[in-house]
Amino acid sequence: MNIKFIFGLLAAITLFTAQLALVAALPGGHYFYVSLVVLVFIMVLGGLETAAWWFLLNGFLLDLFAFKFFGFYTLLFAVILTAVYLLFNNVLTNRSLYAFLLLVAVAVLFYDLASYLVLGLSWQNFFIMELKRLGANLLLTIVIFYAITLLSYRLRPVFLIRTKN
Repeated sequence: MNIKFIFGLLAAITLFTAQLALVAALPGGHYFYVSLVVLVFIMVLGGLETAAWWFLLNGFLLDLFAFKFFGFYTLLFAVILTAVYLLFNNVLTNRSLYAFLLLVAVAVLFYDLASYLVLGLSWQNFFIMELKRLGANLLLTIVIFYAITLLSYRLRPVFLIRTKN
């Protein structure tokens, strides 16, 4: 088999395991969607095809261990990938921190709104919980962005400078 495929499969399973076992066990860990944030980074840095496999694999793995109807996470991740991809390609122009923050915010909002609508969860504390989740995931996005920036030159923001003629 292709070594890149095997590495990707093991990395996706590791990401899923970290989300399900490690992050969820932390105090306040239910606010963090580590797999969703990392998948947004994979979509921007790796391209649509790579991200599609990662999104579908993580959705399938979450479907196996969730108490929701089977296929919920796979379908939800497909919708999130489509929304984030269209937003990145049609609206955003660079790979800056602000672009990642917007993409992650849209992904988290789609994730939570779909969960509340489809599963019929209580809307009583939705806005307070959503602000906490957005804050936690945007903070996680900042940390991952700057960690990748220290390791690579792929995320240097490029700003268009207006020249005077």
